[in-house]
Amino acid sequence: MNPVQFLIELPPHPLFTKGVLPFLEHYGIVRSQVLLDYLPLITYVGLFYHCWYLLGKHVIFPWLVKVTKTNRPQWLLAQSAVHLVSVVQSFVILSLCYRSYPLHTRVTHPTAVDRVFEITETNCVVASFAIGYFVWDTIISFVHSSFPFVLHGAVSSTVFLIGMKPYINYYGAMFLWFELSNPFLNLRWFLAHFMSDDVIARHPRLSRMCSMLKFVNDVVFITVFFGARIVYGYYKIVELALDFYSVRHHPNFLPLETAFILIGNLILDLLNAIWFWTMLKIAKRTISKRYKPTKSLYKST
Repeated sequence: MNPVQFLIELPPHPLFTKGVLPFLEHYGIVRSQVLLDYLPLITYVGLFYHCWYLLGKHVIFPWLVKVTKTNRPQWLLAQSAVHLVSVVQSFVILSLCYRSYPLHTRVTHPTAVDRVFEITETNCVVASFAIGYFVWDTIISFVHSSFPFVLHGAVSSTVFLIGMKPYINYYGAMFLWFELSNPFLNLRWFLAHFMSDDVIARHPRLSRMCSMLKFVNDVVFITVFFGARIVYGYYKIVELALDFYSVRHHPNFLPLETAFILIGNLILDLLNAIWFWTMLKIAKRTISKRYKPTKSLYKST
């Protein structure tokens, strides 16, 4: 069976049904029935990604890290496992977004009220996988990464938790199409750390192939990043803001949550623009060096 479908169909453990869920509901810690219903799946997803992390750290990468002869083997080992999880997560969430797409269009949800307040089981599953990953990412970033990564995971978790109230459930999968650029970003990271100049120098036959692979991946990464995070991202935040404006007088409208979602997305879009501009400058310098005329090996007499 598909592991994603296996997680979706896995029944709640008695620990949830007899302990955790009644406790959260009785004391009003979690008031959303939707979130309570999907909390077991969220937990399973977090454990699923942690299994991938352990597999990467203890099985896949130890011998590769040893080959690189790095001065920071434990750091490289942990970060490699984190990036492996990011790759797996990208393919999982994109497959779920693809499944969600035909069920969430302007035809199926023609009004702003539909798009902001309606809920579907398909997008609840998508949101559960997103929350499970981002909560895991927040915890693992606290251990192995810096504060900005912890903040990114925490904010992303909060946004999708708001979506389980339910609120803007329609948009849940749409904003996850940003993940299209992540496989290329992670490949770039792996190439930089496992196919660095020092490694290639010890294996000259890899030089030309690795150089071409890095170049092609960078071109594809920048192109997809621009399309998914800049063009599509800015379009969707404007579309969401207009829907919020249309339902601002609706009795179920949530002002604080709306402000958090809009401000968070605007900051993310601004950061994406800054990162894209930085990537263009780096690409320009790289291309300039690649095609810079070489100096003559002979001095004039």
